[in-house]
Amino acid sequence: MFSRLLGAELARVHAALAEKFATSTASGDDLANEMTRRLDAAVAAAPALAPYRDALASEFDTLRSADLAVQRVHGDFHLGQTLHSPNGWTIIDFEGEPAKSAAERRAPDSVWRDVAGMLRSFDYARSAHAEPLGDSARNWTRQAQTAFCEGYCGAREAPRALLSAYEADKAAYEVVYETRNRPDWVAIPLGAVALLATSVKE
Repeated sequence: MFSRLLGAELARVHAALAEKFATSTASGDDLANEMTRRLDAAVAAAPALAPYRDALASEFDTLRSADLAVQRVHGDFHLGQTLHSPNGWTIIDFEGEPAKSAAERRAPDSVWRDVAGMLRSFDYARSAHAEPLGDSARNWTRQAQTAFCEGYCGAREAPRALLSAYEADKAAYEVVYETRNRPDWVAIPLGAVALLATSVKE
């Protein structure tokens, strides 16, 4: 599956970035605080997020009391930042997330931010081009996400709590972006936020 090969290519790029630039560790407490700060700013900008605020914040709290490996990452990874040819996948545009400052874009982060970005991108591809509630569309998304993670992780297990936190962080950002720029699309990330919030409660 193409998504599995894309996951393997992201892993290769991350390994090259780790070799070229410094790697370090970061505080899970600091990351949880930063994600919660961004969430509160997102709720202020997009009140539709308000019912899910506490559940998402508790998702971020699972990162506390841990040290996280960080390094240079892509920072704004989605399908639009990739090219596919007969030679395989090419990852492009390493400028980082447009809403962040240059310093924030260059700052080390967890590789799971990029993985979460692509998982969200698969959900967008399904939701924007197919009936969102169709079983075949949902199955495609799950298969693409699973294959991508398998390609990225190889024999490793993805850290579920960390990955879920980054997915929630990204989805909240997307709700604000769509609210400001494409209101007709806001249901896509808001649906993801609702699912993530429900999984936290369970």
